[in-house]
Amino acid sequence: MQLDTDTLDRQYIEWLSELKSKIRNTRIKAMIAANSVLIEFYWELGKMICEKENIWGNKLIEQVAKDLQVEFQDMKGLSRSNLFYCKKFYSFYSGGAIVQQAVGLLGQPQYMQIPWGHNILIFTKSKDIHETELMKLKL
Repeated sequence: MQLDTDTLDRQYIEWLSELKSKIRNTRIKAMIAANSVLIEFYWELGKMICEKENIWGNKLIEQVAKDLQVEFQDMKGLSRSNLFYCKKFYSFYSGGAIVQQAVGLLGQPQYMQIPWGHNILIFTKSKDIHETELMKLKL
């Protein structure tokens, strides 16, 4: 039995709609995964800066930013100001109890699920970790 043209057209339109939805969902999942990896990198970078600044002093960030920008000219996020944000990000959230309290639905801290720009707003505008909950509600 052969399907008429109208039925085939409707089936194709439904199938195409499902395919488009799947593509959109996959793109969103990929962006969330990429964001999480980036935030994890910024966390580790902030930690490394905090540890080495105790040894090499407060000019470290400026020098590291220059050196990294020479090596990775096509990469954003290695500016002096962003390295300061990485340091502040790590310092703000690094308390062990705080990290445990901030674990979200995905089994990782909630700040790992928030875009970097929103994270910056949260930890620069909040006085302490308790105030971050209010900031997240506003975003």
